[in-house]
Amino acid sequence: DHEQECPWRLCACANGCGEMVRFNQFEEHTATCIKQQVECPNGCGEVMAREMLGDHQDTCPEIVESCVRECGEIMPRRLAAKHEAVCPNFLVDCPKGCGQKHVRNAMPAHAKMCKGARRHRSPSSLRGPKPESAKKTSVQFAPARPAPHLRSPSPRVTEPA
Repeated sequence: DHEQECPWRLCACANGCGEMVRFNQFEEHTATCIKQQVECPNGCGEVMAREMLGDHQDTCPEIVESCVRECGEIMPRRLAAKHEAVCPNFLVDCPKGCGQKHVRNAMPAHAKMCKGARRHRSPSSLRGPKPESAKKTSVQFAPARPAPHLRSPSPRVTEPA
């Protein structure tokens, strides 16, 4: 009877961690047990074993992060994709079709000066076509033959008598 009620008796952890815990210390163990089911402290609502919290931090949508483009905005990870639509440091295409990209907050100044797709040309296209003399040509060389003094002597063929 005493063995069933003794506060010092050993009990297997109910969480399945394999620890044998004294009955009177069971609550303390449960508060730190790696197999204890806990809710994500970031508020996403996911429940997992305490030992999985570290891995969960890598993917939790409620982790608060700074914008990867360093605009200064701080937001939960789940809002990062939506933030790209308004981030002042996000690269956007010129609305006039010139092909250039600028960060969103610099695009108004570019668009004000931009003449559109026909006006912007690459520096090489501004020089005009290459002259015929500058075009690449291929030269073929005859196979190299060793100098006469480096050649192997030819085998002599003798006919039977």
